[in-house]
Amino acid sequence: MPRYQHWDFRNPHSKDLHIENLHPIVIDVLIARGINTKSKITKFIYPDIQSVNDPALLPDIESASKRFYEAISNHEKIMIYGDYDADGITASAIVTLFLKQLNVPVECYINDRASEGYGISSKGIEYAISNDFKLIITVDNGITANQEIKRAMESGIDVIVTDHHEPGKELPGASAVIDPKRKDSVYPFPEIAGCLVAYKFCDYTRNQYKLSVNMEQLLELVAIGSIADVMPVLNENRIFIKRGLELIRENPLPGLNALIDISKINMAKMDTYAVGFILAPRLNAMGRLYNAKSAYRLLVSENYDEAAKIAQTLEKANRERQKLDRGILKEAIIMAEEKVNNNYNVIILSSNTWHEGVIGIVASKITEKFNKPTILFASEDMYSKGSGRSVDGFNLYNALSSCSKFIDAFGGHSMAAGLRIKNENIENLENCLNKIASNIKDTPDVKSLTVDMAIPLGIINDTLYQSISYLAPFGPGNPKPIFASFNVPIKYEPRIVGNGHVKLKFSTSAGNTIDGIFFNGKEYLSEINGNNVDICYTLQENNYMGRHSVELNIADIRNASTKE
Repeated sequence: MPRYQHWDFRNPHSKDLHIENLHPIVIDVLIARGINTKSKITKFIYPDIQSVNDPALLPDIESASKRFYEAISNHEKIMIYGDYDADGITASAIVTLFLKQLNVPVECYINDRASEGYGISSKGIEYAISNDFKLIITVDNGITANQEIKRAMESGIDVIVTDHHEPGKELPGASAVIDPKRKDSVYPFPEIAGCLVAYKFCDYTRNQYKLSVNMEQLLELVAIGSIADVMPVLNENRIFIKRGLELIRENPLPGLNALIDISKINMAKMDTYAVGFILAPRLNAMGRLYNAKSAYRLLVSENYDEAAKIAQTLEKANRERQKLDRGILKEAIIMAEEKVNNNYNVIILSSNTWHEGVIGIVASKITEKFNKPTILFASEDMYSKGSGRSVDGFNLYNALSSCSKFIDAFGGHSMAAGLRIKNENIENLENCLNKIASNIKDTPDVKSLTVDMAIPLGIINDTLYQSISYLAPFGPGNPKPIFASFNVPIKYEPRIVGNGHVKLKFSTSAGNTIDGIFFNGKEYLSEINGNNVDICYTLQENNYMGRHSVELNIADIRNASTKE
């Protein structure tokens, strides 16, 4: 059967527009995505970093900036309280490098995942108290740490929270709480990462108090953290990511340069894929298996040789992580198939042999494979720690809120969450979430693929491919254009390469041929019973052996329909 049960075509809205460097097909793609005037298209293709949202619109930023500047001026001891994922690490590095340029000493505290878990821990607060810190700045966490922040404030430590996660019923009693998702926030685009909240906080302080700090180099870290945290590549996120990637390609920070080198990434191909699937897993690996402080030290390092040694540590940890992933995924797929066969709408899996640091990655893969919200638990004697991922139409954070009586602690957002629960309550949570899912009408029960438009293969050429590149950076909210072609002849027998990938060659109506690669596509070819097929694909560049060509990256394939 096809990989996707349904191909969902965007509504075509062709207009007679001409824009320099843009192929008419690319213009039609943008119009179908709602970017439908010459002005909107021009702004999308050529974004201006000066047109981003005003940080002054973030709640509490004025009072937070005032307290921050006071601590800087009075040489107070400042502690950054970071998180152990790539967003939290980059956010921590942004504030650190900001203060370094001002010659202000700072210390960063990042939880040990295994012993302290997510968020602000009592151990971290006691460390701050015993070491006489006067100001804590949280990055990518803190919005639900009410008790821990209360302890710090009562002990004479001011706390500034910068976060992007969903608040609880009550905000923490901190000196200031900067979070675009606060209910009273007027910030126009709340879907930003913790690293961008931290950047905007620093940039606002710089502007308010005329501080001499180069903020542009910090955009590299904003791009890394935003991509790693799977933020929508829309609005100001697209602008920051685009500029950050440009800066990385031009002259990366020493730590990023070392990580890029050990990852063997071609700098010219430094894009959202390279960050999301090559760099981010390496930054995350230390926090998943050990302690994220090494990844933080890498990003704040000012010496390439020093950074290169740290990068080797991250590379080794990532290989260990990959091995763990494969073992857990194999088990989880078998368990998930049984749940799906028993008509569960939400997949809940647990094991006392799974490593809590990698269950989030596996949950993502199970969600993708079965198109159902999934939570995986790593269980111990009495408690389990879980990581969940969701699908469009099912707000995981809201669902967990509705089932909170069974949960000890949780946090996250609509598409991902982390939680801690008593083992005896896992079944109760499973029943509660499945009841909620059964009552949501728009939760998809078939896996569908959004297709931008149908085109004949014969019009594909380098000009079209180069024009598509103007739409980058790609990611959630701004995916690579997906095209469909119908009744396409397969010229030669498909060839299996690597671990289940398929190489194909198609004939076009223009009389030539075009190559295609269908990654992990072997299992989907079994029902193809003719020489002609319908295909969905994106375009990609192939520079094998120095020969340049445009080829198809196949997203799905099925027997040819009568459609032309």
